[in-house]
Amino acid sequence: MKLTVRSAAALSILCFAWTSAGNAAENAPRVVASIKPIHSLVSAIMNGIGTPHLLMSSAGSPHTYQQKPSGARLLANADVIFWMAPTLESFLEKALKSAAQNARVVSLHDAPSVILLTSPDDPIGHSHGGNESVDMHAWLDPTNARAMAMHIATVLAAIDAANSEAYGKNAIALDGRLVDLDRRLAKTLRPVSDRPYIVFHDAYQYFENRYDLDKSFAVIANLHQSPGAKRLSTIRARIQELGSVCVFAEPQFNPALMRTITENTGARIAVLDPLGATLNPGPELYFDLLEGMANDLMRCLGASS
Repeated sequence: MKLTVRSAAALSILCFAWTSAGNAAENAPRVVASIKPIHSLVSAIMNGIGTPHLLMSSAGSPHTYQQKPSGARLLANADVIFWMAPTLESFLEKALKSAAQNARVVSLHDAPSVILLTSPDDPIGHSHGGNESVDMHAWLDPTNARAMAMHIATVLAAIDAANSEAYGKNAIALDGRLVDLDRRLAKTLRPVSDRPYIVFHDAYQYFENRYDLDKSFAVIANLHQSPGAKRLSTIRARIQELGSVCVFAEPQFNPALMRTITENTGARIAVLDPLGATLNPGPELYFDLLEGMANDLMRCLGASS
């Protein structure tokens, strides 16, 4: 095929674009994110520049996750590590001290403008007793995700000045999408905001507060301790008092307990997933995660009418 001057110029531009993209990826900082929702936000900020590594890629709870040798290697070679805090990813606290001495470690609960809530009291037995702890599931409020994303972009631009403009553009684009997501979720959940439900453990108050939902209580007060017979009896009684409600399990935990407490109560069992355990990692996961939660709530609570 004979190349014209115009086609040759176009090919030259295309080759330059490929080379530039390759150089950008090659020179991008080595970034690690702890859990899927955080990894998703980092992926969106790094779009076109590089791909962050996901530390907790398999299903499970960050409260009880066991660090793998491959994860230790990622931490040892990282330039930046994004996580929430030790009270969430407890498996990382010790690992960061020993394996990430040369990396910048960024706790996103410290990001400017992130609004943190204390862990809620348990209305069927447990209270803080004056020792309030911070609830680290802050990503479940899109306004917090916006603040985290801007902080991620600021951190990456500071260590990778060559791509600072690209990080900024990605952050602006992501912020607009998060605003739209917030509006959609509010509209979706408004019809069921006054319908009570029960969750496996208290991971959802950021989402619930944002959209004015009516969660009654959590089955598990302490993830490291199974509920005793007295608590299970109290839960069953409360379910019957509430009438036909939804009880939400989580894919990270054994659903047998939920079947036990709902037997002969008329309550339906559904699933909420605060981590995106069954979702493919990447920049779209955050949106799939929150829209999936809203749809799961609607399907079960909407059937309560």
